[in-house]
Amino acid sequence: MTATDRAGQRSWHWYGVAGLASVVVPAVFLRALRLAEWQVSHPVIVPDDGSPGGGNMGSVVAVPILGLALLAGLLIPVLWGAAAVRARGGRTVGTLPTLTMVLQGVGLLFAFAAARALAHGLPWGAALVASGLLAVAAVRVPRRPGRTAAVQ
Repeated sequence: MTATDRAGQRSWHWYGVAGLASVVVPAVFLRALRLAEWQVSHPVIVPDDGSPGGGNMGSVVAVPILGLALLAGLLIPVLWGAAAVRARGGRTVGTLPTLTMVLQGVGLLFAFAAARALAHGLPWGAALVASGLLAVAAVRVPRRPGRTAAVQ
């Protein structure tokens, strides 16, 4: 087994680990969505508040936004899984890991804001940081050329 074969085997493992770790992004959005839905279902009535929706209007607006963020966040583990399957099969993955890492980074920016709204935001934030670091590590691992590389 050559060094590039070992690197290729390592890369699909890293993609799988990054995919599992990236599940924390949609999990944060799901947790924040459930909290916002609960606040909409159980409104706090403020006697002098005459605004439409009362004191929970922010949660009413947040529910569809968090729902869309949850659906977009589910794309990240799927893309990591696709990269792992392609790398394990010996096919080239191209820029898929880099694209997924960038997409995950954008998702992390929004997930940090959602994590701050949660009751125990520090563990969620630490999990998000670990997920981002694993994504960077997965992209930095050298990959083997794959089947489409030129034969020397």
